[in-house]
Amino acid sequence: MKKINPPIRDIQYVTGNILSKFKSNPNFKKTHLDRAKLIIKADEKLAWGQELINHQSIYEQYAKAKELFQCEPMDSVASVSKNIMKDLYDEDLKYAENLREDLYALSPRVCPICEKSWGYDDQTLDHILPKTKFPQFAITPLNLVATCNVCNKKKNANYGKNINEGVMHPYFTCMNLAIMLECVLKITHSDIETTIQLKNRGILLEEGIDCSEESYQRLVFFFEQYKLGERYSILARQSLQNIIDMYTDYELKTQFELIEDIIDENGKTQLYTNDINTIFFRKIVLISMEKQQHDIELYDKFIDLINQRKTEIKEIGIIESDF
Repeated sequence: MKKINPPIRDIQYVTGNILSKFKSNPNFKKTHLDRAKLIIKADEKLAWGQELINHQSIYEQYAKAKELFQCEPMDSVASVSKNIMKDLYDEDLKYAENLREDLYALSPRVCPICEKSWGYDDQTLDHILPKTKFPQFAITPLNLVATCNVCNKKKNANYGKNINEGVMHPYFTCMNLAIMLECVLKITHSDIETTIQLKNRGILLEEGIDCSEESYQRLVFFFEQYKLGERYSILARQSLQNIIDMYTDYELKTQFELIEDIIDENGKTQLYTNDINTIFFRKIVLISMEKQQHDIELYDKFIDLINQRKTEIKEIGIIESDF
């Protein structure tokens, strides 16, 4: 997970823009007009805008202490129901000019959660604390983080509810996830299965990574919350396939020759520990293959997959020549 700078624009900017629009435009459709009247009334009689500012201060305090689970779910804020707060996010956040663009720009290269490079039309805004349970943060910029569609959907409305599940927040948490992962290779009936998992806490401590039991449990919750193991394991399998493809250009080798080649290839592949990308997955697969060099069955299966791939390539060549 990448730490990113928190947004410059705060809840006061958002509510100020929304209230200004509501008060200056009498031509809303009826649904908008009813909501506008309700919000203006709540602000005048119950200080709705100030109430949201107060909740923002509480949010920031807990987020810095990694204790967002202390925030209380609510049904309404200053008499404004959670459904109306949801509508404000869905329909009226656009009145806070450039807010979405500013939030997207905070992480210009990758999704801060899974670290995948942005794809076309891939950015969404995720509520760290879900708006369905925390209407007081439905339009609070500190609670809105640009993530990819997959991270947003995988997380859904899940959030940490105790100290061992404390929310990992990209505005407040710095974490080099790459150095905490390992790849395990396992033979299945017809393939080599790749599993990306968190190293156990004992290994992390041996490697000099400061990791309390509490922080490790939060890490486990975060990893499972976004289904990162499942997603990274697929990418690792693609890297293994690329390695298999590379060996289709070689004459068939013995297990021991392959082991020597894998060790040599591992040494040539640079590991960028701060980035979870294609190079990272290639490296982590090679490290696993080197660690499991005494697993003869694994290398038998590896040779088998290379031969299968050679046959596939040969058959494709024959088909193409027929045309």
